[in-house]
Amino acid sequence: MAAAVAAKHQAYRSLRELPVNVYFGDDEQYDTDLDTEHVLAEQEIPKVDDSYIGASRYTAACKFHEIIPQSKILDSLPGTVINIRNRTLGSKHIKALAEALKKNTTVQVLILEGNTMEGEGIQEVCEMLTENDFITEVNLSRNRLGSRHSLLNGPYYISDMMRKNNTLTHLDLSYNDLTENDAMFIAFGMEGNFRISHLNLSHNDFEEGGAQYIGKALMENRSIETLNLSWNHIRRKGAVIIARALQSNKNLTHVDLSWNGFGYEGALALGQALKRNKYMKELDITNNRINWAGAQFLANGIKKNETLETLRIGLNPISTTGALDILEAVAKDKCNITLLDMKGVPVIGEFDFMSSTLKQSRPGFRCIHGAIVLFPDPLGERLAKPVDPMRKVIEMMTKHKLRPLEMFKNFDKEGLFMMGHGGFKNKLKDEMKKNEMFLTRGELQEVINLMENKAGSEFGEEGNLNFVKLSQGVKEQKRQERMEKSKAAAKKKKLRDYHDKILGAEEPDLPPESPPPPELRPMSAGLPDRGYSPKTTRSGSKPIIGSSTPRMFSLPRPPVKILSMSDPLGVKKGKKKKKK
Repeated sequence: MAAAVAAKHQAYRSLRELPVNVYFGDDEQYDTDLDTEHVLAEQEIPKVDDSYIGASRYTAACKFHEIIPQSKILDSLPGTVINIRNRTLGSKHIKALAEALKKNTTVQVLILEGNTMEGEGIQEVCEMLTENDFITEVNLSRNRLGSRHSLLNGPYYISDMMRKNNTLTHLDLSYNDLTENDAMFIAFGMEGNFRISHLNLSHNDFEEGGAQYIGKALMENRSIETLNLSWNHIRRKGAVIIARALQSNKNLTHVDLSWNGFGYEGALALGQALKRNKYMKELDITNNRINWAGAQFLANGIKKNETLETLRIGLNPISTTGALDILEAVAKDKCNITLLDMKGVPVIGEFDFMSSTLKQSRPGFRCIHGAIVLFPDPLGERLAKPVDPMRKVIEMMTKHKLRPLEMFKNFDKEGLFMMGHGGFKNKLKDEMKKNEMFLTRGELQEVINLMENKAGSEFGEEGNLNFVKLSQGVKEQKRQERMEKSKAAAKKKKLRDYHDKILGAEEPDLPPESPPPPELRPMSAGLPDRGYSPKTTRSGSKPIIGSSTPRMFSLPRPPVKILSMSDPLGVKKGKKKKKK
């Protein structure tokens, strides 16, 4: 018993003699067969200086703004991606984050979608991006950055940042209610930036005037490769300027213009751009109100384009005729389109047959279209003009080198120089049949009417025909053809002048220097003249400067005197006293 107690005391004594700083990774102090490499790896991780991360700056900024630091941000600061999507942080949290990122050297992708930062927040973010040289991708969508939401004009700071930043390659400004006035600031930033390659401006409120500024900037920009302008209100002159930019820009390869209103004018300009553009690979013009005439313009451009690989033109009223025009252009040998997306566009069987044939001759070709219908759409259908009956008679006479007198003699076997309507019809019908040229009963009557109406009864008895009436009918036919040809030429010239007027739309001038914030300039400054000016409302309210659809500051109204709870507006009248 005594020996056992002595052994226990000796064991405790040996434990007390172990070094204080012993740990499992020390092979000299601890001998085991277990693998300890992962423990050593954890201890060998070097400590990163906080000055390169900005965590202390973030917590200090949160303390200054009296907000609680976000654990998501603290955890993301040492990494390469900060994804704070749809947290509705507000301007204070955004300011704190921007303060931390000014000195951060690890973050490369910043996603701030859906945080309602508005003007104050975007000002801090843009100032940070002018100092940070490591962030390459920024998502600022769904943040209400349009000038209508704040007196601090967010697009003004975005424009300044775009001109000063040299590292940003991807910028997303979608769903931000950017308006006509905001477009001038964005365009000014695009014109002075030579680094951004992917720009998303979709789901905003750019209209005809704003699109002109964006188009003008694209003519000067030499870095943007992917541009998304879908879901705006681009139309008419704005659509023409955008298309003209595609014609001269040599860097754009993927362009999304879907869900706008390019219409007739835009399709005409896009057709001209496709003829000259040699760099664009994908074009999306889905749902742009392009009809069958616009489809013909696009088809003419596709015939001369050799670089486009994907064309999306679905949900447009191009009709079955327009669909055939485009497919015939795509089928040309020089065309390299491998994906033709015409979803929602009905086609006829001939289209389906041509598409199947093209799939066999061009490997990888795909065509998406709507339902196959039995009959062509009457809208846009180009029917062959019927040949006038007298023109057929003239062609037959020309073929046999006959003059009206000679042909009439061949018909008049009795030598009376006069024939009735019935006899002339039978002779003419038989002669035309010999030459494989047929006239119906109605067409024969048209020939008779033309001869009678022009010649008159003075050259023979009424109801009878002679060679003079036949000669006069031939002359009348040629006169009508000359008039039709003259009208067609005048109409063609008028249409050509109209097209030249559309394509010759003047471009707006971008300011040589950064435009001032909207609170320092009139609301309509710099915008293309569209024939209107902001007016004071009937109630005396004045629009906020810098917004195309402004909020209103209403003047105070005189107080309303409440007469009683049952009749607060004093509508009811008091009871009249009865006259005695």
